[in-house]
Amino acid sequence: MLARWLKLHHSLGLLTCLGVLLWGLSGITHPIMSRLQPRPAVFFPPPQAIQLNQAVPLSTALAHANLTQQPLSRVGVAQIAGQGYYRITVNPNEPARYFSMVDGRELAAGDQRYAQALARHYTGRHSEAIISTELVTAFGGDYHPVNRLLPVWRVQFAGDAGLRAFIDTDQARLATLVDDTRHLLTSWFRFGHNWSFLEGHPTLQVLVMTALLLTGLFSASSGVYFYFRMRKTAAQRLANKPLARWHRRFGILVAFSTFTFMVSALFHLWMTYQRDRNPLPNIQSTVSLGALDNTHWQKLLVALNGQSLARLSLVKLSEDKTVWLAQLASPHGASGPRAQVAAMAKPPEQDEHAEHRKPDPNTADLKKKAGGFVPKVMVVDAFSGEVQADGAQGVAKALAIKASGFTAEQIKEASWITKFAGEYGFINKRLPVVKVAFDAPDNPRYYIEPATATVAAAVNDLDALEGKSFAYLHKWHFTDDGKDLRDFLLALFAFMNVVIAIVGSVLYYRRLTK
Repeated sequence: MLARWLKLHHSLGLLTCLGVLLWGLSGITHPIMSRLQPRPAVFFPPPQAIQLNQAVPLSTALAHANLTQQPLSRVGVAQIAGQGYYRITVNPNEPARYFSMVDGRELAAGDQRYAQALARHYTGRHSEAIISTELVTAFGGDYHPVNRLLPVWRVQFAGDAGLRAFIDTDQARLATLVDDTRHLLTSWFRFGHNWSFLEGHPTLQVLVMTALLLTGLFSASSGVYFYFRMRKTAAQRLANKPLARWHRRFGILVAFSTFTFMVSALFHLWMTYQRDRNPLPNIQSTVSLGALDNTHWQKLLVALNGQSLARLSLVKLSEDKTVWLAQLASPHGASGPRAQVAAMAKPPEQDEHAEHRKPDPNTADLKKKAGGFVPKVMVVDAFSGEVQADGAQGVAKALAIKASGFTAEQIKEASWITKFAGEYGFINKRLPVVKVAFDAPDNPRYYIEPATATVAAAVNDLDALEGKSFAYLHKWHFTDDGKDLRDFLLALFAFMNVVIAIVGSVLYYRRLTK
């Protein structure tokens, strides 16, 4: 019986070797990618202070382009070279259009020009040539699903590094920075760790990875069993077999890491597969300005009372409720959250959440809450001009109800999330958001970005458990006090797993050739 189990350990171990080689060698590149990630020159969007009092009314500006009766995807404002513009998106997969607040004239190629200006702002490359600017409406190439945000503009600068900035012009935020080195490392990581070569066949991808993870767990657990079961005879049996002796010693040393990596990977794999099959609900609704005339515009101006704006968006909550979300301009110039781009700019000596934990003096005018900063947002009814007392949180609640199908009576919590932490990590990309928790089975929580009427994440207790499992068992965040130490240990144990797999394969080959 023992001999049969040993034979199975040897044969399945050979199969496991393929997965361990791919996962281990690609896993080693992760801390390298972190340190070679291109860093933004600045963390914040450029400051905006837009005055609407002297601006051409929105409906007047859009009348020139015959857009007043047309359903619109997004309505907002932007400032380019000191000039205020209405930013209008008709089709989310097409460039937004920009209309001057001075005379209502359309700015040619406005979205492209705004993307280029933002790319120069974030990279600090104000004089380098831009060799291409293209709108990205689907993930692929050098812009992967992990980035979450679509559509974005891909702005590539001249130079040997091939730096590309991916810009979300809707919120003036940087989605990511990629250069040739980062692209190469990411491609290898996705190939070896995520098995991108099978991404066109997700079910096959999950089944094959599951099979190898299970054989890996069997190999590790049976190896631990044999270590203790046969320890009394080990010295005599392996006296003249140094390779087998070292395989045994290193195997027991790395067994714990093998279990943590593979168990958490298996849990993460199937949860991700289920999430991909059940994508987040799209709750964005088109809006039409046909019913909003200059009288309604004047009501908005009265509500704003001459205050300058950093952002403005029109959100349709229901058939009979449309509101303006007006983010007031900051006296210190901050027009957006630092956390959206800071995680890509961490110095090597900081951990990957450090930028989110440190308050910044440039945001002193923003309301401090829960360790972060909440933007000052006025919510104004688009028809009555009344300021909504529950503000952006009220908008988030309405959108969460729309997304979930729950009722207002089931809401037990609504709070601002202003930094990436816990179950709402940097992978979700959007900040600030409002967490809306419902009193329902599995405690569902919806994270809503009010400014874009977007569900950034939907989490229940099982999702949270998987997130903790992946953070602590796969990425070893129990060593968060020292990122350098954590990265070193992860790379070391990933490498040792690779060594064990290779040595085991060599031993198996020797047995076959005897």
